[in-house]
This record gives sequence, C-alpha cells and structure tokens, in this order.
Amino acid sequence: MPFNVKQTRTKKLNNILLSLLTTTITITLLLLCSANTYAITVTDSLNRRVTLAQPAKRIIALAPHIVENIYSAGAGNNIVGAVDYCDYPKAALKIERVGAINSVSLEKIIALKPDLVIVWTTGNGAKVLNQLTRLGLPVYASDPKNFTEIAQSIRDFGVLTGKTNIANTAANQLDKQVNQLTIKYADKSKVPVFYQVWSKPILSLNNKQAIGDVIALCGGTNIFGQAKATVPKVSVESVISLNPTVMIATQKPKDTRFVLDIWKKHPTITAVKQEHLYYIHPDIISRHSARLIQGATQVCEHIDKAR
Repeated sequence: MPFNVKQTRTKKLNNILLSLLTTTITITLLLLCSANTYAITVTDSLNRRVTLAQPAKRIIALAPHIVENIYSAGAGNNIVGAVDYCDYPKAALKIERVGAINSVSLEKIIALKPDLVIVWTTGNGAKVLNQLTRLGLPVYASDPKNFTEIAQSIRDFGVLTGKTNIANTAANQLDKQVNQLTIKYADKSKVPVFYQVWSKPILSLNNKQAIGDVIALCGGTNIFGQAKATVPKVSVESVISLNPTVMIATQKPKDTRFVLDIWKKHPTITAVKQEHLYYIHPDIISRHSARLIQGATQVCEHIDKAR
C-alpha cells in the first residue's frame, strides 16, 4: 500500500511537470508567432530587406525628398534629424540638422538615438549607409527614379511607421494624378525637349532620372535621354544640332529670368525662335517626392503650348 501511494504521487508529479512543460512550449511558440506576425519588413531601393521589430518612432532623414515623402506618409512628427535644404513642409524647418546631403555627422546621428535612418544613395549616400549599418542602425535606402517608385517609397514609409492608411491614401492619390496626365497626353504628338539643370557648364539629365519619366508622360522626348552619363555635360553645338522645340531650366539662380539667356544668341533653335523657353522651380521638378506631379503638370503645359 505505501508503495502504491508513493507511485501515485510520482505519477501525479510527472503529469504536473509535463503540463508545465507543455504550457511553457505553447507560450514560447505563441510569442515567436507573435514576433513574426508583427515584424515589419520592406524592400528598399537597393533591393535590401529592412526589418523593424516595431514601427519607427525616431527617424533621421538624409535628403529633402525623403523628408517630404515621410510627411506624405503621415509620419513627419517622427523625424528627429534631417540635413540641409529639408525645408518642406514648413514644419520640416524645425527639425534638428545632422549635416548636409554629402557630409553628415555620425556623432549627431548616434546622439539622436534613431530607430531608423533613411539615406539617399546618390553621391556620398552609399558610404554613409555602410557606416550606419556597421554601427548596427536600421537603414533604408531611398532613391526613387520615377513616379511608381516615389509612390512605393511613401507606402514603405507608411509600413515602417505604422501609418499605412495615410500613406496608401497619399500614394494612391499620386498614382491617380499620374494616370490623369498619362491619359490626357497619351495621343499627343511627340515634342523634342531640352532639360537644363545647370548653365555653366551646361548640364542635362538622361532618362535614368525622373525627368525622363516626366517628359515621356507629357508626350515629349528628352533629347539627351539616351546619354551614357546620368548628368551629361553638353555643348552648345550638340543642342543646336538636336534642335529642341522646348527648353526647360530648373537651377536656382539669383534671377530666374536669365537662366536660358545663353540660348537667345541662337535663334535657329526652334525653341528660341518660337519663344518656348521655360523655367520651373527645382523644388517641384528635381525632388523625387509627391510634389513632382506639380512640376510634371507644368512641363506638360509648356510642351502642349509648343504643339
């Protein structure tokens, strides 16, 4: 009898231990499933998978277009650091500066304790990305080259900050506006366009940048769209020979009236002869943000006048 009692107690104890072990395993699996369910993962412009355990609350944005797209995603208040020229919307002027686009302070970035840094990979950006990655900081590379990629950036920022509804609404609105321009100018005759980003030396852009997307959207043809260099240095003679019907300049001079004056000496160019020389503020045509649709609308209107 005593043996049976002892055996029964041992069996009960084993059952209790087995029950506790089962409960522990179950809880662990639930926690793992929960972690996997709520982990945030997006793919950036370099095709890198960026994963956060939770929505980002302290973001450092290292380019003006990044700041604008984060605001479009509804997460502007999450930005704790930015670089020079991040001036839109007005609220962005109050963000603490951590340097310039091609010269950031790693010390300032670390001091701000970000849970996400978003870099522009053009110029010095790739080097900065590698430095930040080595420091163990989550880094998203942002380098949208067309409207589709701009909209995707906004959606990604929404996911990364838990603002998906706001971000998707903004991105969908941009898609809608682009589609409206596409339909409006789809059947228009092609117009050769010279896009000038600088006058001394004379610089243009090829179609690997968003301007190629914009000009094509408007039914135009970028005369230097097939250039090997992203920012080709062009000669007066080459522009004359390609004879654009429209000329558009975007640099920030002291007086915008004189940006295209160098071409008035060459009246054989159709754009000069017909007075289709236009200036568009670089903030709405050079920044790859949602505001690019404003610049695109102006480009389309200018090209349409030349028709």
